Amino acid sequence: MWMPFQKWRTRVERQKGEALRQAMASPPVVEGERQIGRTFLTVEYRGDLGVVGRDELRTFCPTGNGWSFEEETCHYLYRRGEIPARAAVHGGVDNPVARWMRETFDAEQVATAMRAADVGPDGDLRGVDEEILFAGHPSAIPVLLENVELVTVDSRACPALHQAVRALDRGRIGWRTDILAVGDDDRPRPPRPHAITATYALEILTGRGFLTMSGDDETLEAAVSPAVKAAEACLGR
Repeated sequence: MWMPFQKWRTRVERQKGEALRQAMASPPVVEGERQIGRTFLTVEYRGDLGVVGRDELRTFCPTGNGWSFEEETCHYLYRRGEIPARAAVHGGVDNPVARWMRETFDAEQVATAMRAADVGPDGDLRGVDEEILFAGHPSAIPVLLENVELVTVDSRACPALHQAVRALDRGRIGWRTDILAVGDDDRPRPPRPHAITATYALEILTGRGFLTMSGDDETLEAAVSPAVKAAEACLGR
């Protein structure tokens, strides 16, 4: 049952992204203030097993009359979410996620599903639907939510973050409009094997409303990375 167990471990790890999105869906509570607009920057960090971390950047302003606010009194909250506890530990310190993963693995149910799919104990599981293979297994979301770690950087205590956000607001982002299979296409470079990659989503205000740009493009990364790096420096990372 080594292969099914490894697939179960992987399935648990891959639910971290959804757990982080749920944990960070609601904005932080800041007494006497409210969030203005939507989350204007989101960063998701991905590894071989899916999302390993999530950052977000929001604007908060003191509560005024109605929906009015004074821009000079606003500040920016950068929040980072991670689930450091891994489903697999190899000679390291055990953790609640790894214990839950081991305790909830139902070898008998998996064996039944494999027999129904005509797959032997050491057979190839790639053609077996995971929903069938792990039918009856619980969702890992509750235990992952219990192990989410959130840290926040307030631009009032991090001048570099304040300056980076202000610079981003005054900046410009430009791309060549490249449509696949039309004209000469740029060749995307593959990521380094096993590297952690970042996907960015930046929401800006235009003359016709909000516009969201997302992806791991170097131009977008260059525009937002000063704010990310400033927050990381203030977190001591």
